[in-house]
Amino acid sequence: MPAHSPFTVVWDKNQRATLKQLAHSRTASLQRIQRAEVALAAADGASNAAIARSHRLHIATVRRWRKRFHYEGMAALNDRRKPGRPRRYGPEVHLAIVATVTSAKSAPTVNRPTSQSPSPLLPTGSQKPLSYRS
Repeated sequence: MPAHSPFTVVWDKNQRATLKQLAHSRTASLQRIQRAEVALAAADGASNAAIARSHRLHIATVRRWRKRFHYEGMAALNDRRKPGRPRRYGPEVHLAIVATVTSAKSAPTVNRPTSQSPSPLLPTGSQKPLSYRS
C-alpha cells in the first residue's frame, strides 16, 4: 500500500477556480502552469508518485511543491529567489537593450575593399608593393 503524504493540500472554491484558470492559461509561464496542475492533483488526493508520473516531474519536485502548498497556500505558485550574484541591470535596462537589438532598422552597409581600392592594412602615403625578396 503506498504511503500517503503528511502534507494535505486543500483549496477553497475560489482558489480552485484560480488554479484551474492558471492551469489552462496560454500566456502564463510553464512553471506556473505545472505548479497549478500539481496543486490541483494534490488537492484531489493523488499520490506524489502518480503526480510525478503524469506530469513527467521528479518525485522530489512533487514532494517539495506539495509541502510548499501545504504551508504557503497560493503564494507557493511564485518563483523563489535564485542563489548567486544579484543582477547587474534591472528589468528596465534589459527591456531597453532587447528593444534596441530587435528594432527594425536597415542592415548596416559594410565597406569591403575592392581590387582597385588600397588595402586598409597598408600604410598611407608612398605605397610600395610588398616584396618578400630582398
